[in-house]
Amino acid sequence: MAQYRYNIKDYWLRNEKLTEEEFNFYKKLLNSNPNVDIIPKKSFWREFPILLYTIGAIIIGFPLALINEAFSFIPGIGIAALIFFFIFNIESVTNYFSFVKKRNEKEEQLKSILKYSNDFLEYKLKFKEF
Repeated sequence: MAQYRYNIKDYWLRNEKLTEEEFNFYKKLLNSNPNVDIIPKKSFWREFPILLYTIGAIIIGFPLALINEAFSFIPGIGIAALIFFFIFNIESVTNYFSFVKKRNEKEEQLKSILKYSNDFLEYKLKFKEF
């Protein structure tokens, strides 16, 4: 069964420290805009594009089926694909949402550490507790 897995190069979730240059960059970035996303977000629709296509087939297929009965197979295929998607990928979807939750928690912790660190040395000391 397929599972959602985050990229192993995503060092944010592996608790690797920032370099001094990265620390200075993100510190300035947070000072200028406290709501900025430090850790890049991964779009749900980019992770599961087949779900977007199946919903699109259902939404577009119903009006087409009402206009001409020859197109009535389109929403049927969309509904069947949606059912199969959730049967075979429910674990991947739940893993994705737990990953997003973990990512958001890590980002808030990192923002807090960056915000309250006066210099790189203090950041390194606080990061050990992180």
